[in-house]
Amino acid sequence: MKTPSRNGRMKIHESVVIALVFVLLIGCSNLAYAATVDVTVTIPAEKPDLTLSPEDIAFDPAYPLTGDVVTITAVVHNIGEVSVMNIPVTFYVDGARIATQTATIPSESTTTVSTSWAATTVGSHVVTVRVDEENLMDEHNEANNYAHKTIKVTKPRALALTATPEIIEANGTYISTVTAFVTDETGLGMAGVEVSFATTLGTVNPDHAITDSNGIATTTLTASTSAGTEVVTGTATVNGTHVEDTATVVFDKPSSTETNNTIANTTITIEGTNISISGTDVTIEDGVITINTTLENAMLIADYATAGTVISVAIEGGALEITLAEDSIAIDDTVRGTISTIKLNTPPDEYITSIPEIGTASVDLDVEFQGTFTPQNLALETTLREDYEDLPIPEPGELKDTLAAYFGVDTTAITNNTPILLYAELSATNLTADDVTGVPVTITVNKAWFDTVAEGDPGKVTMFKLNETTDAVESTITMTSASYTVNDGTVTFFATFDHFSVYAIIAQPSAAGPSGPGGGGTRGGASSPNEITIPFANAGINVFDFEYLGLALTKVLIDLESTALNAKVTVQPADKPEIIHDPTGVINGYFDLSTTVESENIRSAGIYFKVSRSWIATNGINSETLEMQRYAPAKGWDVLETTKISEDDEYIYFYAETSAFSLFAITGEQSAAGVGTATPTPVSAPSAPPAATATPTASPTPSARIPAISMVGIVAAIAASAMIRSSIRFARNRSRRNG
Repeated sequence: MKTPSRNGRMKIHESVVIALVFVLLIGCSNLAYAATVDVTVTIPAEKPDLTLSPEDIAFDPAYPLTGDVVTITAVVHNIGEVSVMNIPVTFYVDGARIATQTATIPSESTTTVSTSWAATTVGSHVVTVRVDEENLMDEHNEANNYAHKTIKVTKPRALALTATPEIIEANGTYISTVTAFVTDETGLGMAGVEVSFATTLGTVNPDHAITDSNGIATTTLTASTSAGTEVVTGTATVNGTHVEDTATVVFDKPSSTETNNTIANTTITIEGTNISISGTDVTIEDGVITINTTLENAMLIADYATAGTVISVAIEGGALEITLAEDSIAIDDTVRGTISTIKLNTPPDEYITSIPEIGTASVDLDVEFQGTFTPQNLALETTLREDYEDLPIPEPGELKDTLAAYFGVDTTAITNNTPILLYAELSATNLTADDVTGVPVTITVNKAWFDTVAEGDPGKVTMFKLNETTDAVESTITMTSASYTVNDGTVTFFATFDHFSVYAIIAQPSAAGPSGPGGGGTRGGASSPNEITIPFANAGINVFDFEYLGLALTKVLIDLESTALNAKVTVQPADKPEIIHDPTGVINGYFDLSTTVESENIRSAGIYFKVSRSWIATNGINSETLEMQRYAPAKGWDVLETTKISEDDEYIYFYAETSAFSLFAITGEQSAAGVGTATPTPVSAPSAPPAATATPTASPTPSARIPAISMVGIVAAIAASAMIRSSIRFARNRSRRNG
């Protein structure tokens, strides 16, 4: 049976293991999280497989001036066994759709599709071609249906620099061709101009070249042996005017860690001792570790490998750290022990970024497993990137679009505030999401970047969880002083997630306020700021995050029976209608909650809310009596099951379960000492939600009884302060890599 490999070639097998996938987008404020369930599936023998790469996209003219009409051509491949007819091919420029054509492609063949685009703006533009983006055709591989390529639009008397390919392996030998196009005052290519080339990471040869009759000069860029973003600068003088441009090339250096459940001729180390034994054969299977060695070594291992001890087993590219649940037992030359937990420990990856303030980013990702996990064909591959569009996942640009919509800014601001990205792929035979119990992540960047973006305050960094499928914000976590360390000019962040995921750290851009936060919903230009819509709400728990409003009600959770389109939740501070009697207790505030989701599709729902300590003190409230009540026309006020989940110096946080949406009240009872000492002071309902410019408050963590979110998602961390000057500063530097 044939399926395409990652490099486009075919490989033969009967089934594939769909790997858990993790993407780490690191910046000072968005850590994203997601969980996927890996399953083994059988692939049908006959399917099409549509694919294309950046090399399949071409432009005519290759170096357009402003005002030129560019013909964009894409060669689409069908490497499958079945022909396709009238399949849509869609062209985008900078994320905006410009045309959709159709193509008929025989099996194991190609076809060419083209469209036109007017080049109106000087600079770099990303052209993306997507084949069958609605997944109308069942294919071997749905993840290889898109590609993007950068086109430079220049102006008369200018220099445009491009590099092909834009990603090469960082092995010290791979090359990219750098091309300079020089124009005169009329916009025509200018011959005989000397162009100088300079690099930041690799080497160019020659470092000077003369333009030909078409105004083109080229040089060869050779990759370094370090991963990073190379910035090539070209400079020239055109009739007395200095002109220059830059082009970026990614030096890619993926790292991999591989093992099987039987590791032959390896070295084991008993942590906390000086015992390290080579030449051992180790088997890890169904919660038991078996070590075959000499009789003398077996007795030594058994003496020290007691309950709680960690045995480190060297593997290719890392180590498996086995924590014992019980004392090990030696029988002749064999040691056996029951496993408590397994940890895949890998060395950190480094990436030299193009921004001096960020410097060399270091990311260390490990994976923790259940003790019963069998690491058969276990493999972890990681790759660092600096730009969203280079992530090897379907539609990577949509992650950036979601974050831009959240902050109410354009995608350039998100790009300028994201220092590093990590793509990691984990696979193993019969791997499931439940096998993974934790994913510790350590991220290090220059402290100068942290000081500028978050003012050196970890409390201004909040992690958001988004849904990878719908790009929806689902929950938030605030970092603490225990989440980072500072050492020799760098800052290191620590986080542990409970599943393999998609993560992002981004410095919060300056904006009037977030748009479309919770659940990945988007409010849109004409929508009210107090409503959130999730365009495609999956079955299971969906989170609508209203923290940006600064209200007492912070989040709404809805557990859906089945998928819902355009699921909308609206929250509105309200006054109680006079015809409705008061609920019991002292009133903190009223809220109207409504949703477009049909009641039959709601399994359960929950509401997060907070009550300020100042209101509690002013009104003499016993905090143990704080609760949420819902008004039902048929039965009046109903006290909801309310659980205190967290508290800090300003607020106490709660979670309440509800079966329906209507008018809600937050109430509390006065303590005995407070009765008669003060007139209860309800929190007034504002006529409109406050401007969403305040720092989001820390999000409480749900109690164990709240159902866990098991859908694929992303976590993003956002610095709470809007640093206008840093955004401008990074934008200026970042423009070098954006062209």
